[in-house]
Amino acid sequence: MSPRRRPVRSPRASEAPKGDSDRQKPTGTVSNPVPSGRVLRASSTRIPADWLDAFLVGLLEISIVDGEDHAAQALVDLVARVLPEVAVSVTYLYPDPSSSARNLGAGAGRRNAIALSPGMLPRPVTYVPTRQFPAWRHKRAFPVPSPEHAASMHLASDDAGLDGEGALAQFGHRASQALGALLVAARRHRMQRVALRSLDDMAVNLAHTEKLASLGQLAAGVVHELNNPLTAILAYADFLKRRATKEDELERLGRIHDSATRMLRVTRDLMMYARPPSEAKSQVSIEAIIDQALAFCEHVVAAANARVERTCAPQIPEIVARPQELVHVFVNLFTNACHALPPRGGRLGIVTGLTPDGGVEVRVDDNGCGIDEDSLEQIFVPFFTTKAEGKGTGLGLSIVRNIVVAHGGEIVAESQPQPSTAEPSAEDPPTVTAFILRFPRR
Repeated sequence: MSPRRRPVRSPRASEAPKGDSDRQKPTGTVSNPVPSGRVLRASSTRIPADWLDAFLVGLLEISIVDGEDHAAQALVDLVARVLPEVAVSVTYLYPDPSSSARNLGAGAGRRNAIALSPGMLPRPVTYVPTRQFPAWRHKRAFPVPSPEHAASMHLASDDAGLDGEGALAQFGHRASQALGALLVAARRHRMQRVALRSLDDMAVNLAHTEKLASLGQLAAGVVHELNNPLTAILAYADFLKRRATKEDELERLGRIHDSATRMLRVTRDLMMYARPPSEAKSQVSIEAIIDQALAFCEHVVAAANARVERTCAPQIPEIVARPQELVHVFVNLFTNACHALPPRGGRLGIVTGLTPDGGVEVRVDDNGCGIDEDSLEQIFVPFFTTKAEGKGTGLGLSIVRNIVVAHGGEIVAESQPQPSTAEPSAEDPPTVTAFILRFPRR
């Protein structure tokens, strides 16, 4: 006769299996309790399913294309909808050093995260007034696991379960994890948009630079074609001068000869200036370089009604350099200085001296409009320009710095912008912008 078996009795919902007594012990009254009849088997399932369902559906609707602010605020609204009796806020710090902390808050019945959370609404405050949500008994901060943001999520409730590890606390942990992922995704999307926009700007600038290069080639061809007739003019002027007998005729022919000679010299210098930098370094005089650059910029200086003031220290040593490259440096600096002068004209200062270690220092300054502080930090960046569209490529000062550095030197810029409301005076204002170039000893 086989032994009788005892019937298996199903555990009641109120009974907890052995080993799970601590896990099933309630930590407080949850505002939205778990539906009756649901068995909680592990900590990962203690959050009510309706909370998780609403949270996941809303999370999929949050967009990251508008940046961290929009994503964080949307998540605050979502948590406020899932937990209508809980106050919630998010605090995070932008990764950029120049930005400041942002605070977003929302809560019961508030769908706009910009509005005051329920804990801040006008109502009797019987608790600590220095807290973010002073009208709630319990408050907890959940750190956001984001490697790129210093962030935290704050929940406030009258439910004591918020202080333990109940459903409300676990939901806070889940929401903070989701916030971290949203912030990282939104920031990376924003950085990618900035990078793409920079690439678009660079493509436009490159196209403009290519157009200028083509224009330069055409101009070089025109200059080459001018050399032949200019040579003929010089030859005929010399021939007529030898046959002329009257003083007035000799004077007129002399003016023709001098003007043609000057034009021919300019065209030849331009051809040499446009030639690729294949020349070798040699010992050159910085004063001779400045003289040639001023000759190139003569029409620019005249158009700007600029007054050139030169100061040269005695016994300036020669430097080892490629002459045409240094001419390009000073042509660019002189042209920029003249463009910055007011319409009535101004001063272009050129001071040549010695560095403490015996090198050569050149200071090019003007009393024009100046450069603001933000632009001063970027003037040597390729394609950055403070001129109006179509007036500059943003490559001039970048090339200048590269040439100076290639010669073992350095260049620094100083500026004190003039206020736009300043009234013009009869006297020249003091020096506003200065470029200091230093070259080593030969």
